[in-house]
Amino acid sequence: MTERELEFMGKIIDIFAEVEALTKEYGYEDKVMSAMVFGLIDEVYENDDSNLANLQSIFSFNLKDRGELHTIWGVMDEGYEEPKGNGYSDLFGDMDISLN
Repeated sequence: MTERELEFMGKIIDIFAEVEALTKEYGYEDKVMSAMVFGLIDEVYENDDSNLANLQSIFSFNLKDRGELHTIWGVMDEGYEEPKGNGYSDLFGDMDISLN
């Protein structure tokens, strides 16, 4: 990782620590379920059929057990929406067009 990327990740760690400290300050450790994951793509490798990424990641969990982890995962999964406007495929709809 570059020095700038390391600095950036350090600031993200600080933000995670702030969230954890705020949770403790308010005494909400038993009322908060959280799973924070942040990843920065460090390098992309080309494989035979696909690309692989080396992801530098930071995790923070405030969960009692794996059941709460599954609950949080379910909430995230239900709330996730695919990004819109992912390129020319949206512009041309279902038409089979190659722009090579």
